[in-house]
Amino acid sequence: MDEPNSAYSLPVMHITGPGGTVDWGTWTEFMDKSTNTFQGVYKPNGTISDYSRDNVVAMGRKLRLENLGYTALSQVDHFVTSSSSWVRPEDLWLIRCDGVVEYCYEWYGYRIYGSDTLWDITKGGIANLNHHNIANITPKKQAQNWMTKVQSTKP
Repeated sequence: MDEPNSAYSLPVMHITGPGGTVDWGTWTEFMDKSTNTFQGVYKPNGTISDYSRDNVVAMGRKLRLENLGYTALSQVDHFVTSSSSWVRPEDLWLIRCDGVVEYCYEWYGYRIYGSDTLWDITKGGIANLNHHNIANITPKKQAQNWMTKVQSTKP
């Protein structure tokens, strides 16, 4: 979603899957894949201001410009090994669909998934990177266990 009005749902920011990159498209383009099944509209637990939401959207736009590849194995992949370093958008090289969501929110401090010490996907370190792999978190788990459903009807 790329408009300042939270009720507006186009375009949709997403990664197009294997062989794809982070991009935006219409709702129809997003859902026009045999593997995409609408699960609902979700937001981080707690409240988010319009200003912060706009920042999250802006980060999605930035990720779109990074030409990131897709990975099924973890939410993100990068080369930042120091746990005291931030993982900036230009440090990423692979990302999964739930990683797009999580990275955009967590860059601005909105916790989506993770333990009290390893929740921030935008922080470097091998332990943090491993905490966000397929064995621990999936797109379905992210939405159903770590976010709040806003609506179950299609936008």
